[in-house]
Amino acid sequence: MVMRFVTSLGKNPFATGDFSEPDDAGRTIQVKVVGRFAITFWADHAVSEVKVTHIKPADK
Repeated sequence: MVMRFVTSLGKNPFATGDFSEPDDAGRTIQVKVVGRFAITFWADHAVSEVKVTHIKPADK
């Protein structure tokens, strides 16, 4: 399920998570809960990439 979601980000870089939060640089980071995992990511449209920054257990 996690890899399926990460792959889907390549097809839809404008995807939103279940919630968002700012990072230290002021970027809006999306957080998506997939199964037991929380995936944090942000779209870097300047270079046409989606940056997945963390995949960790959702309960921590």
